Amino acid sequence: MATLLEANGGGPQKQPKYTPIFMDRAFTGLYTQRVVLHDPSDVSTARFYGGRPEALWQGSNVELTNRLTLQRRPGLTALSSSVYSTPPIRAFSFQLADGTIRLIIDTQDSGALVLTAAANASGGNTVYTGTFPGGASNGYSGLIFTVSGFTSPQNVGTYTCTASTLTTLTLNNANGVSETHAATADTAGGVYYDQQNGVTSLLVAKSPGAGQTNFIAVAGVLYMGDGTDIKKYTPLNINGTIWNWGITAPATQPSVSITASGAAATVWQANTVFSTMGLTKDTNATPQIWQVIGVNADGTNTATAQFGTTGNGEPNWPTAEGATIVDGAVTWTNLGPVSPILPSTYYTDLGSAGVGGENYSKPGAGTAVNVIYGNYKNSGGLGNTGSSLPAFSGAYPGPSGGYFNNNTHWFAIGSYNTPAQTAAMRWKPSHTYTGWSAGGSSASILNGTPGFVLTGNLPAATGTIVYLMVPTTGGLSSSGYSPFPANAGFGATKDDGQVKWLCLGTAAWAATTGYVPWSAQGLPFGCVFDGTNFQVCVKSTGSGLTSAHQPGTALATTVSITTSVSGTQTTYTYGTGYAFTPNPGDQVAFSGFTNAGNNGTFSVISATSTAIVVNNPGGVVETHSATATFNPWATGYGSTTVDTGITWTCVGQNVPWAATQIWNLPTVGFQPPGPSEAFGGSFVDASGFVQAIIQSGKSGGSAPAWPVTIGSTVTDGTSPQATWQTVAAVSANSLAWSFGLAYAYSYKSRSVIDFYSPAPLGGGQTPPGSVSLGAPLGSGTNAISTASPVNQIVGANPGAVNTIKGIYSPDPQVDTIIIWRSADTASGSGTMFELTEIPNVPALAGVSQWSFNDYLPSVASGGFPGLNVLIPAPINSANNPPPSTFLPMVYNYQRIWGANGESVQFSGGPDVSTGNPNEAFNPADELPFLAPVVRLVKTPQGIVTFLTDSIEMIGGGPATATFFSVTMAPGVGLLSYNALDVFAGEIYFFSSDNAFRVITPSLNLSNFGFPLGDQFANLPSSGVSDTTWNPKQVYVAVHQNGIDNCIFVGDGSTGWYRLNPHQVPGAAQGPEPIWSPYANITNGCQMVQSVETSPGIKQLLVGGKLPGKKILRRSLSIFTDDGVAYDANFVMGSITLAHPGQLALLKFLEFDFSGVLYQPTISYLLNEISGTFTSFVNGAAGVPQFDPPSLYGDTLSPSTYSPNRYYFDANAYLARCRHLQIKVDFGTTSNADELYSVTVFGRLIVET
Repeated sequence: MATLLEANGGGPQKQPKYTPIFMDRAFTGLYTQRVVLHDPSDVSTARFYGGRPEALWQGSNVELTNRLTLQRRPGLTALSSSVYSTPPIRAFSFQLADGTIRLIIDTQDSGALVLTAAANASGGNTVYTGTFPGGASNGYSGLIFTVSGFTSPQNVGTYTCTASTLTTLTLNNANGVSETHAATADTAGGVYYDQQNGVTSLLVAKSPGAGQTNFIAVAGVLYMGDGTDIKKYTPLNINGTIWNWGITAPATQPSVSITASGAAATVWQANTVFSTMGLTKDTNATPQIWQVIGVNADGTNTATAQFGTTGNGEPNWPTAEGATIVDGAVTWTNLGPVSPILPSTYYTDLGSAGVGGENYSKPGAGTAVNVIYGNYKNSGGLGNTGSSLPAFSGAYPGPSGGYFNNNTHWFAIGSYNTPAQTAAMRWKPSHTYTGWSAGGSSASILNGTPGFVLTGNLPAATGTIVYLMVPTTGGLSSSGYSPFPANAGFGATKDDGQVKWLCLGTAAWAATTGYVPWSAQGLPFGCVFDGTNFQVCVKSTGSGLTSAHQPGTALATTVSITTSVSGTQTTYTYGTGYAFTPNPGDQVAFSGFTNAGNNGTFSVISATSTAIVVNNPGGVVETHSATATFNPWATGYGSTTVDTGITWTCVGQNVPWAATQIWNLPTVGFQPPGPSEAFGGSFVDASGFVQAIIQSGKSGGSAPAWPVTIGSTVTDGTSPQATWQTVAAVSANSLAWSFGLAYAYSYKSRSVIDFYSPAPLGGGQTPPGSVSLGAPLGSGTNAISTASPVNQIVGANPGAVNTIKGIYSPDPQVDTIIIWRSADTASGSGTMFELTEIPNVPALAGVSQWSFNDYLPSVASGGFPGLNVLIPAPINSANNPPPSTFLPMVYNYQRIWGANGESVQFSGGPDVSTGNPNEAFNPADELPFLAPVVRLVKTPQGIVTFLTDSIEMIGGGPATATFFSVTMAPGVGLLSYNALDVFAGEIYFFSSDNAFRVITPSLNLSNFGFPLGDQFANLPSSGVSDTTWNPKQVYVAVHQNGIDNCIFVGDGSTGWYRLNPHQVPGAAQGPEPIWSPYANITNGCQMVQSVETSPGIKQLLVGGKLPGKKILRRSLSIFTDDGVAYDANFVMGSITLAHPGQLALLKFLEFDFSGVLYQPTISYLLNEISGTFTSFVNGAAGVPQFDPPSLYGDTLSPSTYSPNRYYFDANAYLARCRHLQIKVDFGTTSNADELYSVTVFGRLIVET
């Protein structure tokens, strides 16, 4: 292989020939991960293109420029005069909606600051003395400090700084006491708005324990998280700028007070049964309970009637044709159902009834044109109609000859054209009925009051059968009967005049039996009579069975019982033994003791046959005649009894049935008192107040004197006596429901464009039933919290005003409360929509509650819009704020994504139908990983997720259910958020294994840091470390600003390496990554970040390690660090000139420098890979000479640059070597010193 000299025309010794090795392009840069004796070129480049002799081995503060020259690195100048009390660690360019940019600076923890003393508190503050490097000019003002180490507890704690100097720290500690003692103070730093003109504003004082702040800006709002707090910044909001990110949901459900409106109340009337549940107990051998469920059973009432009259006590008619029933002295016979006369149909001879030999296989009568016709003269046999019927006239009385049809003969026997005619055909008590005429002649037909009765009115309702009953034995009818058949069965119904009854089963309580809870009007439910009151089953839990022992059973009656007391427990001992042993948790009532503390109902803790231990802290030692009752029945209206798996509600006394008795049926029916309706029975409107029945009874002949005080009661009538309670004033506004309602509420920060915000930006509307909300007073981001727990009302209500109450939010950003309500349903939590909005008053949080009277309809009515079905309630944590430890990192798929420990969480985004999608974080929206998440990067393929030990990819979307993760690069991790930056789809990062890598847009992983791999690994090939690299402290910054296009990899302490990732022209394969020597920043640096500081302008910002310093920016026209000059130098080589057996004889080195008469220090190292360099002494022995000397001589000099030639013989010895290193030291100047080219001039000799 030819040497460099040979490749450039050098000849052997016998033909002496000097030749230059001319290097006019520096395109290799710093390459330390190699053997110093060869350059980093590949084989082909070394053999055919002369290799890369200009490769740098070491250096400091020199950069390889886009001009392919080596220049003193550009310096740093102050961004502004602002100083930061704690070192900056992150900068963020926040672009506002108006296009302007605000520079946001995050600063780090101060570390433990030394305190020596504390003074007595004065004016609410305590002054601490110590050393505070960043405290000058109130530098710490507004920051939060944690003080520890003092012996007086009044001096330690967490406080906000109100003033500071270099030696004093004033904190808002109102309780400080004078003390001299070694202690410390620490602040986590803050987030600032830097106006770049010397003015900074503290936005957020970070809480103790906070780390670096992460930022995401969306739609003019800056969201931030530091591992302890989550905040948002709204710079254009006149109400304030810093708010909590998201809104915490109300922790408790709203309370709901239901007040009867009187909308469903009726008018009081005399001699009417007003009842709590419409119940009566029949008098059968096995009594049953019946409930009123209708008041138009016979069709004589109106469909909307609220009053119905029971029947007159007619017999319980048999339903089989030919069947008989005795009624006093009368025997009635069923002659069949009455229905329209049909052609070609058989009919019984009606006239033969009661004379023997009757044929009851077919009805003997039928109807036509509202008249009942009977078939006669068939000699007791069957007759059949023809294929067509006669033209019945509908006249009553009808033609004396009747109507012949085939072998039937029809006579009009009754009409139902008028109510009076209908009533005439119904049974009458204590009435004399003549025996049914026999013989079959028309002369026997009575044309006045019919001698038969119908069991129901005509025309009959669909499904109702009306029978014709005739008195086959005449006489006086009875005075009346109860309508209730024996053993009717649970759920059976019975028509009784206008009243329809529903059977609820036997009245007696049954042990270990399941009962059906009340659910809705018209459906059967469990009900028992305890001897005094009706008890309605309202709940079935656990086993769903009653106890083995009936509530109210006597355990011991008027016997000597002894009490003993131990702590909160009282033991009741009955030596003879109780009737049975109750179980723990059962209720037992004791009465009769002299000491009142021993009387009452208590919960059983334990029991034996002779001793019962209850939870009674007021017990007193006593022996006295007393009574013990097991689980006594509740007696007050609405009070409950828990009977193992059944809960009973007391609804009061029985009202015995009576004939022609008027009963009231409320418009929505009856229901047991409960959450939906505290008064589930009759209501009347009296004196402008709603009066609710609380004890069933029959009203008197005149109205009582109605009270007008809410809660007052009045009795009414006798046998039995009713009791009314005044429950509310009658309201013109009312809300009714049949099944139930669900209520909840959320907190909201109303935006200026909200429908309820003032015009012209907002809709200018007033929420229904509310007040004008005015201009927004909070953050204005339309954040809406998750709905509170739900208050579900189950049951119907005929008309009420519901008073909803809840807790004000103390969060200043909340100016509005949304009230959610379901439509009419018993399970409405999933179907709640916006009802209305009311103002939130943060100052009233914890002081009072908000209140809203709800009478609004579910659908648009009466000027009210109804529920807004376009705004569903956010339930099941859908709109939770992000966790306090959430670190936002990227915005993708219209969602904010970030890290929370070992998981990635994301906002609801397009899933959010109510509220701000950037402030709604459902806890279920997360992807778990196996290591801490450090950084997320958005790419077209998905979100590249950097863990501490691997690189993952989150793919799928945009639907939440489609997101998934896969591993991209196992074993390649990231330890610092700052150790990564992105440009044009390329992801540059300093990995956890101390390597600098890049992920290309095609997701290929490359090692761009290979040339400096030894330095990054802290294992330098040269034996000289530029710095120590810790992947937790590294900063990577992509900087693109005109011709200054590069990547900076900082160590977070002293400086950086600069990388041009695509240096032109590069090698044969094109542009390649080129590194410049290490930049040693004066006074060190920590933060290195390229930030857009004004629209379109990016600057490299540099933050130091020390407190009380300015942020610096990189400038291509300045070559000092904040006015301080720095040395710049590099080492090139080793340059191999000859192979073993050969020697290079060097005559001079030539350098072309910028500047005029510029003479940097040039030195060289021959035949060694390390050691002391030999310097050319400038100004001695003609060093240097201007090149070429023949042109310039001793008197002339170049006027535009410095072409300097350095002869080796100026150092008094020949330069003979196989390889050499060249060092150029630009010195400590403030100039843009630059090397254009270098030449090594020599020849080759062969050793002999």
